[in-house]
Amino acid sequence: LRQLVEQAKKTSSKLAEINFIDQDFLEVILKLTDAEQMANFIAHRFPLSAAEQQSVLKAPSIEGRLQKVVEMLNTLAKTLQKKAGEKDKEAEKDFEDLKAKIEAADMPPHAKETALKSFKKLSTAGPLDHDGPKIRAWLEWMTELPWSKRSEDRLDVKKASEILDRDHFGLDTVKQRVLEFL
Repeated sequence: LRQLVEQAKKTSSKLAEINFIDQDFLEVILKLTDAEQMANFIAHRFPLSAAEQQSVLKAPSIEGRLQKVVEMLNTLAKTLQKKAGEKDKEAEKDFEDLKAKIEAADMPPHAKETALKSFKKLSTAGPLDHDGPKIRAWLEWMTELPWSKRSEDRLDVKKASEILDRDHFGLDTVKQRVLEFL
């Protein structure tokens, strides 16, 4: 029984490391020494289906209950670690794609240098970093700008006045300033 109790504690610690259970819940599990209390506590408080909880509670012996709990915890830990590994691979591919976009964009040297510094900051940021989504959005925006594309300027003030009058009712002062700029 002691060995099963230790296995349950060890697997619960693994689940806490991948943030599936919180530290308070883990502390309670780690303090339990009685096998029956541990099996009942985990079966009752752990996010198991009703059928899984019943199968644990219907086990004829304390050892059987704890064995089922340990098996379920191990299965859950393996599944979650596999999913975490898949997510890590996806995140790594996303980072590689973003870096390739930065390299492929025809940014001026100072803009590319700034983008690469921001990329480095993003790649070292943790998943709970509040700046991560902002940096990523900015980098995506930077890669989408038409850095090397040029358009021919059309500085026909009369045509601009017609377009402003047609598309923007009122705002005479603003329209006058735009025309002065042109």
